[in-house]
Amino acid sequence: MIHTTLAKTGRTRRRLLACIALAAPLLAYAGRDRLDTPAYLAPKASGAMMLDVVRTGNRVVAVGEHGIILYSDTNGRTWHQAAVPVSVTLTAVYFPMPKKGWAVGHDGVILRSEDGGAHWTKQFDGNTANALVLAAGQKREKDARAAFADGVSGQPAAALQAAERALEDAQAGAKFGPSRPLFDVWFKDESEGIAVGSFGQFFHTADGGRTWALWGERIANPDGLHLNAISATAKGVLLIAGETGKVYRSADGGASWVTLETGYTGQLYGVLGIEQEGSRETLIAFGFAGNVFRSTDSGSQLAPCLG
Repeated sequence: MIHTTLAKTGRTRRRLLACIALAAPLLAYAGRDRLDTPAYLAPKASGAMMLDVVRTGNRVVAVGEHGIILYSDTNGRTWHQAAVPVSVTLTAVYFPMPKKGWAVGHDGVILRSEDGGAHWTKQFDGNTANALVLAAGQKREKDARAAFADGVSGQPAAALQAAERALEDAQAGAKFGPSRPLFDVWFKDESEGIAVGSFGQFFHTADGGRTWALWGERIANPDGLHLNAISATAKGVLLIAGETGKVYRSADGGASWVTLETGYTGQLYGVLGIEQEGSRETLIAFGFAGNVFRSTDSGSQLAPCLG
């Protein structure tokens, strides 16, 4: 009994020391701008919390907390830490081809690698995101105010009020700084890609991430619900899983979107196209508390199959 207790105490002590070895250098980063502070090359980085992993060619790449990115060329038996220019938590990684990939994370960061994940550069962050959202809000409010002044038919007063609220939200978000996380990223090829995230963030690039455009208005999401994950089916149909059980579907590369209702009011964390029969595809959407929904008609009807 004494030997067993001592053994458990020893294991607990070793685990505690391992956590301290990982956390101690990171404490020195407290107070610094995490978007301008490179991820610390920690001896115990492989013990960090990792949030996403992909295979690219013969390499496996994982991303996680404190800006830590790990890669393995031995199917996970050994790992190396990548050089990363930020120390924010990274939430997702995607490689459309073996060498070129992108990662996204907290504070609106988007990173790019051109060597299979060993080295990364920052392309975008929440400061740029805030500027894009604020500019779009100002234009929307200006256009709505002009339409109201001209007496355009419809409901100009309601449109103006909605535009004013959206602008207020954009201004409030900018005051908080680059605080809103991105949750997922997808690229069609080395040029065209999409990043989605909290509060309806939706950005598109056509030049490999050198510039990004705000595409949030293309989705019917007036409440700014979280967009949690993006994927593509074998036919190239884009799918986004979001808050309040929403699934969004685009058959034209993201130019327009249809909202698919599940009847669920919680979070959906992913949606996948799993098989195809003729023009129809089978979709699986999954979310909080074990809720899973299935469609055999490309999303026209998503029925619960678990939960």
